[in-house]
Amino acid sequence: MMAKPFHPRKTILIMLGCVIAGIIIVPHSYFNNLVIALTAIVFATSFLIFARRDASEGALLKEIPKHLKELFYSLVAFCLIIVLALAASTVFYDSFRITIISLFCISFTFIVYVAAKDKESFHILMTFISVSLCLTSLINLYIFWQERDLAEGLHRLSSTMENTNIFAVFLIILIPICISYIINLKDTLRRIIFSLMLVPALSCLVLTYTRGAYVAFFLIIVALILLINWRFIPIVFLIALVTIPFIPQPVVERLLASGSDYSSTVRMEIWQTSLEVIKNHWLAGVGAGPMAFNQNADLVAYGLPHSHNLFIQIALETGIFSLIAFVVLVVALFVRGFGAYFKTSRYHKVYLAGFIASLLGIMAFGIFDNVWFYPRALLTFWIMVGLFLGLLKLTKQELDQQDDQQANQLADQQADQQDDQ
Repeated sequence: MMAKPFHPRKTILIMLGCVIAGIIIVPHSYFNNLVIALTAIVFATSFLIFARRDASEGALLKEIPKHLKELFYSLVAFCLIIVLALAASTVFYDSFRITIISLFCISFTFIVYVAAKDKESFHILMTFISVSLCLTSLINLYIFWQERDLAEGLHRLSSTMENTNIFAVFLIILIPICISYIINLKDTLRRIIFSLMLVPALSCLVLTYTRGAYVAFFLIIVALILLINWRFIPIVFLIALVTIPFIPQPVVERLLASGSDYSSTVRMEIWQTSLEVIKNHWLAGVGAGPMAFNQNADLVAYGLPHSHNLFIQIALETGIFSLIAFVVLVVALFVRGFGAYFKTSRYHKVYLAGFIASLLGIMAFGIFDNVWFYPRALLTFWIMVGLFLGLLKLTKQELDQQDDQQANQLADQQADQQDDQ
């Protein structure tokens, strides 16, 4: 009996899945940001080695696909701008540290894009993400249960990600793409199992009592319904009406307090102050990181590490041009995503709906919080972008195959007609 051949590329793919699982699961107290840098170097080196051995892989790395050029160009431009912005930092050491971490996080976009070479590779990575989301949610629910008697006042989920709002960021990014993964499962039993595995994540989202996440999740559900099957709108609307009386009272109180409580008031003030600072430092910002943020005389009085708004924070730290590059990237993702959605198969439509909803949700959440403040949240965002780019690559491959088949069929028909004549 012959032994099965060893496939090093698939082994590295499994290892990448394990790393992504660790990023999602490992509690904050056990995680070191150095892991991000080391794993980025290891996987980038591994894929470059395969590029030298595999001609198709080499072509993938050397040539930017035409339909994704503006996405990669805007991403590279964003990286260059945040590096150049270091020159204007008021606390160079801290800004340098944050910039290096950010670049390593962004590098995972390219690593995941290259790893999602085909449908099977993409499915493997999505399986790791779905299982990891369930496990980290169960851990957080266990901690929540253990602390139920110690909490005073509103008992919010005590996250393994250092901060409750940060864990909400993970949930908003991952839940919609996991929903798409479940819908695309062919086996009914597996679909039921993974649906049940998603319940802990949804429970955690409720228990974060994060209003920005609630708004983002509402937009996610709307986007998923419209893109996957708009006929479900009346059913979902009726279900929403029926569940209103069962909404936990703390959730209702948090929503009703929006705009009038201390958290909302401080956000309004710091947004206004941050915009004034941007007017004076619009070209290159004040520098990346909390130290540069707090050293600014106008912002130090708040004692906060960031502005609680992703778009304001990008412009504040690295200038208006970095914000423009980022917005171009996001808009291009939406445009390419919708463009592919209307041309591809049902399988890819469902996944595209999930990634479009995820991007929409996290951008909406970014209006109310700096969703990039925590390095692993930033890393998870760029992993999602890498998967999104990989999905666009797979949809293009599918469309090219369809075009080739049609061309071959047309050629065969013409050949048959010539033979008949």
